[in-house]
Amino acid sequence: MNKKLLSILFTLFLAGILSVSCSNADKTGSGETKPTGIDSKYAGTWIGGEGLAGQTIVINADGSAQNKDEGVNMPASSITKNSDTSYTANYTLNPSTEVTVKGTMNIKFTSDTSATVTGQNIITDSDGSSTQKINGTLTKQQ
Repeated sequence: MNKKLLSILFTLFLAGILSVSCSNADKTGSGETKPTGIDSKYAGTWIGGEGLAGQTIVINADGSAQNKDEGVNMPASSITKNSDTSYTANYTLNPSTEVTVKGTMNIKFTSDTSATVTGQNIITDSDGSSTQKINGTLTKQQ
């Protein structure tokens, strides 16, 4: 009887340990994804200054953006929200079959009508690649 009781208790103990330690939950990542797209409060037409002089950036209500003058489209899915006022946009542009531009643009809104922009473009062609720095400002057109 003692042996049978010990066997039952041992089986219950093992079953309890296994049920606690085995789970379908993924513990390898935080499961948290960063929001994408630019907040709709910044939607509108923005005029570039300094290194972006002569360029027009349109931020759409759906969180996407376009540089009208350079022909760069940035869907909301390619724009990461870092904070309420900071965003990072990644884009690829093929101005010709021989040239590819991969860019990153960091936008920091200092108010609802102004922002600073930093980043870089990596331009690759048959001669190799070069880096073009982006530094400028944006002012919302009223």
